[in-house]
Amino acid sequence: MKKPSIRKPKIFSAKAGNIEGDVILNSKAVKRGAYIYQMTSDPRATTGWNDVYKGIHVRALVSGLTLGQQYFFRVTVIDKNGVGAWSHTISFIAT
Repeated sequence: MKKPSIRKPKIFSAKAGNIEGDVILNSKAVKRGAYIYQMTSDPRATTGWNDVYKGIHVRALVSGLTLGQQYFFRVTVIDKNGVGAWSHTISFIAT
């Protein structure tokens, strides 16, 4: 019996967008997967993570961030086996 594996994003990045206050989140694509990106200002809190994107695209644009403020992002993948583990957390200072 094969053990089902729940996928975890292998590569996850955040970079400044073309407009001030924008960040582009990007994860390595997985076959037949959907993605949930979340954001918080305090990664140590067990609550306070907000969904900023849910969908099939590996790339997500988050707009309207406060310049100079630090944000934290994470991503998970959903596939036929369910919801995967959260990725590492990325810190990003809005520019």
